[in-house]
Amino acid sequence: MGGAVAGCNTDSDVVSIDNNYVNCAVTSFSLQRDDSVAYRLDSVFFAIDLVGAEVFNADSLPVGTDVSALLVTVGTESAKECKVTYPLRNADRDTTVNLIEHPNDSINFSKGPVKLEIVSYNGQARREYTVRVNVHKSVPDTLVWETERPLDSEMAAMTAQKSVEWRGAVYCFATDGTAASMRWSPTWEGDFGRADITLPEGARIETITPAGDELCCVGADGELYSTSTCLAWTPTGVKMDHVYGEYEGRVIGAARDTEGTWMCVTYPATEPKALPAGCPVSGTSQMVEFTSKWNVTPTAVVVGGRNAAGELTGESWAYDGSSWGRLGASKALEIEGAVLFPYNTPKVDRAWRVNDESVLVAMCGRKADGKEGEVVMNTEVYVSPDFGINWKRAAATLQPSEEFTPVSGAQAYVIKHELSFDPSEPLPIATPQRVVTPITRWECPYIYMYGGIEADGKLFTSYRRGVINRYTFRPVY
Repeated sequence: MGGAVAGCNTDSDVVSIDNNYVNCAVTSFSLQRDDSVAYRLDSVFFAIDLVGAEVFNADSLPVGTDVSALLVTVGTESAKECKVTYPLRNADRDTTVNLIEHPNDSINFSKGPVKLEIVSYNGQARREYTVRVNVHKSVPDTLVWETERPLDSEMAAMTAQKSVEWRGAVYCFATDGTAASMRWSPTWEGDFGRADITLPEGARIETITPAGDELCCVGADGELYSTSTCLAWTPTGVKMDHVYGEYEGRVIGAARDTEGTWMCVTYPATEPKALPAGCPVSGTSQMVEFTSKWNVTPTAVVVGGRNAAGELTGESWAYDGSSWGRLGASKALEIEGAVLFPYNTPKVDRAWRVNDESVLVAMCGRKADGKEGEVVMNTEVYVSPDFGINWKRAAATLQPSEEFTPVSGAQAYVIKHELSFDPSEPLPIATPQRVVTPITRWECPYIYMYGGIEADGKLFTSYRRGVINRYTFRPVY
């Protein structure tokens, strides 16, 4: 029967070929190793979209990578031809090379996508693919600070400010020495509400701190006052010389007793405890609270500031809900009024995989005075991968630009905003996807930094938003 069926076919018979392109599919694509271009270039992952006939590296190569002469390896089932058409480097025309016959010919990807045509082994099916080698147009791991925006555009001569995260929103308090205002926004940007408020007499506005559903502030008499409305303030019976911040719904501070001993005091009040020797009692950074699998209770960290002797300390200290303990020290952190916040910093390994590292970030603040009383501001960023035990200077991509105004006593918070992408729009070359179902929404962690004091003693009356470029890119999975 097989012989009879075979005998019925003639050269003039029409052969039906399944239109799934299986005989001219690209099964793999990679760049060949060339350390002069980039280390481990051959391990860069390329996505193959057989439906859309596209081949691309979803994770772009570093800025400035030379892709004008790359050797490629293309995997196919059993193709008869594997032709690449690309623009010549030094001429305004294209050329075509068959990689099966000339596997060592380099391809120029510097002028955009190239065309790859696969012809099946029997020559009766062919398909054309678009191949892109994507290169970042900006350094993806750079921390970029956006345009400054006023804290309160209706207050002409602001003299002090404090911004806090409270009740799921940001609350910005400001005063001109006579009147006080409060602005708030649950979205952290735009659509700010505004109201005039009252403050305790002689209030130190920089001490405003949440305590659960209340706000607290130190008055001129050193007593801590509380409110739930920002219109009427009630004395708490607790005195504080310095406020560290909020811990588990309580305000943690430092105060000297009648014998001159520095004590750790709280509101709601607990039994005061003597602070350990060397613990800073003024000028500390804002308090950052975190939990980990190694902690029985949450831990709060502060860095820098001055100890009881008035000396700058480059140490980081932690509070566990009961007592303070020294974590680590760094000469670089001998500053007061530092900005401290937790963040994730991306790291690209040798296999071109991007991993996030959780760190504490310390920046800004005021150093010891220079010659003739000149104020010296800290202009560098430092990170701790172990939440305060060890510190190092951050990578150059995280350092602020010369246009960034350094301040002391500012407040910073990391807020995740949802970014979106319309899948009906043309896909940007810089951010293609390697998934079947496109990702249209993802969370992006923005850093909001409010106020602070400049080197000349003036109040910085704006807030600014920062983010690492990579987190604004459409995610790749």
